[in-house]
Amino acid sequence: MLDNQEYLTRIKRSEGFLSTQRRCPAGFLSIGYGYNLERYGSTPKAISRAKKEVCQILGRDNIDNGITEAEAQKLLQHDLNNVIEAVKADKRLGPLFEKLDDERQFVLIDMCYNMGVGKVKKFNKMLTAMENGDYDTAAREIMRSKYAKDVGRRARDNAACMVTGEFEFNTTRRIMKTDRANATKKSQKETDKVRKANADTKTKTQSRATQEQQQVQPQSKSKAQTPEQSTPVPAKDKSHRTTDTSISAGDERRMRSMLRNLNKANGKSRQVDVDATIEALSARYGADADRILAKAMMAPTTVAKKLNLRDENGKLITSSRKLIQRLCELEDEQQKQNVVTLAKARGRRTR
Repeated sequence: MLDNQEYLTRIKRSEGFLSTQRRCPAGFLSIGYGYNLERYGSTPKAISRAKKEVCQILGRDNIDNGITEAEAQKLLQHDLNNVIEAVKADKRLGPLFEKLDDERQFVLIDMCYNMGVGKVKKFNKMLTAMENGDYDTAAREIMRSKYAKDVGRRARDNAACMVTGEFEFNTTRRIMKTDRANATKKSQKETDKVRKANADTKTKTQSRATQEQQQVQPQSKSKAQTPEQSTPVPAKDKSHRTTDTSISAGDERRMRSMLRNLNKANGKSRQVDVDATIEALSARYGADADRILAKAMMAPTTVAKKLNLRDENGKLITSSRKLIQRLCELEDEQQKQNVVTLAKARGRRTR
């Protein structure tokens, strides 16, 4: 088990400090580092009971004027100790906790601190996968839950730790780094195969165009050429450019990494075609394709709302998969320019 200070540091960073009573992102009245004042209910009597407990822990008469960070840490330590004891005492969570390594133990404790032991016990598929050592499935169950929608990055951090056994903050960078580190020689060969096929196709197209030009008979200067006699040279279709001519190899690797992780989080029936998606995005958005893909995966609802992208039922798109598909289908130049502008809004790429 990790040392106590490490637990406190991580949870403090995830929760954030509230000196006075406020509503947390999930809608509960909280204080300090995520101490839920509605743990016994949302009625005035239930909230008053929770406040009295806080006053007893801190040795104060009331908390109406707020608390200090030192008092918040004391409150966090008290609550954390209770959560750890409850997990260890539970008939199912206790044996599982002892079986896990230090980092995955933290994931279990963090979820219990955030939601309560009772709610975590309802994650039956996740717990079964953890008991069987299937941490990829356990991570997918975390990301499919309402908990992931409520806490966002915190859930992504825990899901990534469940897969890798290493905890870090800033999920997007970590997932890319881990995916590159775990890339197999097979995936590299597949990438090289795609590039070679694209290069061969380009060479054949150029060779065919050259042959057609050579077959055109020279016309007499004295004779006017009719439309039927002319043989126009086919123009390059820029809308079907391959990934090689639109994005760099590094951008392509990052995009593959993001799409593979999206497929891991989705079910078998909701997979995206990685190669086709990369080709479509790079053809439409060029060097900005990886920036746009990262934006669509990190904040799909925000992107869809600002661009007013809706599904066939007229509802705002909130799914990363559906948003990426829509971005691959955009043809209107103004809309595509709006997508690029939105992706550049914060001024740097996700790398």
